Amino acid sequence: MASDAPAQPQKRRVRKRIWIPAILLGVLALALAWLVWRGTSAETTERNPASAADGPVTQLLSQDGRTFVRTAIVVPAPPAAVWKVVADYDSHPNFIRYISDLSSQKRDDGRVHLTGVLHSRLWGDFPFESDVTHTEKPAQGDYAASWHEEGKAGFLVDRGGWMVKRLPDDQSLLIFSLQMEIEGYPNFLVRNILMDRVGAIVQSMRDEVTKRGRG
Repeated sequence: MASDAPAQPQKRRVRKRIWIPAILLGVLALALAWLVWRGTSAETTERNPASAADGPVTQLLSQDGRTFVRTAIVVPAPPAAVWKVVADYDSHPNFIRYISDLSSQKRDDGRVHLTGVLHSRLWGDFPFESDVTHTEKPAQGDYAASWHEEGKAGFLVDRGGWMVKRLPDDQSLLIFSLQMEIEGYPNFLVRNILMDRVGAIVQSMRDEVTKRGRG
């Protein structure tokens, strides 16, 4: 009499062929949903670290009708020392790994023209140009650099800036904000990439300030 036993392993193989791709697709769908949520769910209130021990605080922020990435860090140095490193643009590729090239030129109107290349091992190189406006108030311990470009070198929007603010005990609050819209890339993806990197950028800036203070 014929037996149906050999058919059982075949059924198991069929189930595996169905379930394994289904599980993988489910994981990918969840990962994509998380990236979309992370790149679109913006806060409306700024958050800053309480001390230098806290490290950088990064958030997606929505203010004044625009959504941008903001990160802040406490630097154990006076504002003038922090600003000196921020404004030393030509040296940034030496200690910020996401900038492979950067040169600056002061314009007649007081702005600083920057030409550089942002580098990502995964996404490649992104050349950029920006005209940066400086605001310096040494007596108050407030310094700022800001730029706003549209339609340059593949960037639909390139807007951001640095801010340095005085804190008690001869410390400073360093803030870096960045809004980028890149042709061919969804905004939620660009924001995720920025959120993964800006914390390391301000950390590198703080480390450089500390290094120069010791030297």
